Amino acid sequence: MASSRRGGRSRITISLLLISAVLLLTLDGRGSGPIDSVRSGVLTVLSPLGGAASSITSPFRNAWNSAFDQDDLKKENDVLREENDRLKGDITANSIAKEQLQQLLQLVGIPFVGDTPVVHTRVVSGAVGNFGDRIELDKGSSSGIERNMPVVTGEGLIGKVVEVGENRSVVALLSSGTFRVGFSVVGTAAIGIAQG
Repeated sequence: MASSRRGGRSRITISLLLISAVLLLTLDGRGSGPIDSVRSGVLTVLSPLGGAASSITSPFRNAWNSAFDQDDLKKENDVLREENDRLKGDITANSIAKEQLQQLLQLVGIPFVGDTPVVHTRVVSGAVGNFGDRIELDKGSSSGIERNMPVVTGEGLIGKVVEVGENRSVVALLSSGTFRVGFSVVGTAAIGIAQG
């Protein structure tokens, strides 16, 4: 007899809780003031429990997410592996090309341009018109510039230094009729002088 009483009481308790929950949801939907204050009080009291519950359930949530996001992660991992392999191949190809360049430069006896000291300058006075054959730079001997040094831009050789002052230098352009530069043809014994 006692077990049926407990079963009846628990049914009544559950029914009252359900009715209270529906009533609270209905009143909360209307934006009733007392319900808002009760809700905020309950949230304040239960927030430590929520943090604890979150830390307890997070491994299960992570396992669940990992199980269902595994295909996306596998695809992303495959793409990253392919890119990594390609980059490793590029590194190998670049190191081989660098070795070949060094060997060719040694065979020909030409110093590597990367070993030449570089001085960055600005043109302060340029050639006038299409027929000008000299430009003036804003650096000179105090910056390490010397007579007969090559003058190079991103496009290649443009001339050589013909006059040097302490803070200025003059460059004869490649297009000048007086400009001459020695050259050799790689793979042959041919050498020559190119004139502007």
